[in-house]
Parts: sequence; C-alpha cells; structure tokens
Amino acid sequence: MNEKDVFMARLEIVSEALSDGFHLRDLSVVLREAIELADRFGNMTGAGKRELAISFVKEVVARTDGPGPDLLLDPILEAIAPALIDLLVAATKGDLYVNREDS
Repeated sequence: MNEKDVFMARLEIVSEALSDGFHLRDLSVVLREAIELADRFGNMTGAGKRELAISFVKEVVARTDGPGPDLLLDPILEAIAPALIDLLVAATKGDLYVNREDS
C-alpha cells in the first residue's frame, strides 16, 4: 500500500469508529491515531509527519459530526490540533518538563 492508501484506510477506520459523532473526549484518540499514522512513514521528515498528522485530524473533523455547530467547532478543533500535536511530540521526546527538578 502506498502512503495515500494507508492514510485513507486509517481515515475510514477512525471516521467509522466515530460514526456516533465526534465528541470532545474523542480528540485524544484522534490525535493519537494521527501521530501513530505519521510515525509509520519513516521516510518523511519531522515537519512532513507533523503536516500529515494535522491533515489527518482535519479530515476526521470534516467527516464527522461534532457536538455542536460545525461552523463554530470545526475551526476551533482544527486550530488547536497543531499545538496539541506539538505538545504530544515534545512529551514523547522527553522535551516536556513537568514535575522535574533541574539539577
């Protein structure tokens, strides 16, 4: 399978799992799926993987019904997705310093 096929197959699975609607509690699941999907593409740069993950989140949001008016919530979800992806990536790299004592 090429990258586009893998992306679309994963998009279908996640969108179908959210067929009852995209609830705010689902954001963590979608972000995890997006980051894991992007990580599968070892030939991409970090910036490319980031953009792929952002595109995945946007596509899931576009394909599913949210908890409120799409015109209001979809842009908010799309706007916070990049920052949350950056935060999760920083945490996985050990670049997030929470409750650590500096020596």
